Amino acid sequence: MATVLAEAKSAERIHVRGYTDIFGKMPENKTLAMSRAAEVRTYLIKGGVDLAKITTSYCIDCFIESNESEEGRAANRQALVALSSAKSAPGAVDMDHRDACRANGKHVAAVKEVKP
Repeated sequence: MATVLAEAKSAERIHVRGYTDIFGKMPENKTLAMSRAAEVRTYLIKGGVDLAKITTSYCIDCFIESNESEEGRAANRQALVALSSAKSAPGAVDMDHRDACRANGKHVAAVKEVKP
């Protein structure tokens, strides 16, 4: 996270998206995914990142791995951080795309097992 924090300080835009695995009820998974994103956002703000640069979202039906195994489910319980800077090519990271993990952009970090 220290590397992400250092890069986030110089980014123009930062987007944090929280995810869950497939198990559980939708309302609880939504709250959990939102909490994961909020936890990372709070860390960045406490580390000196301008809160105006940070947006957050959640996705409860976007999966990085299969939910068929514990390893896959664990991989899906995460938050992803995408950074955009003036040096980035326009559209390099689709910050507004519903499911940035399936966009052509590159995420800076996957924060595994974020516990809100």
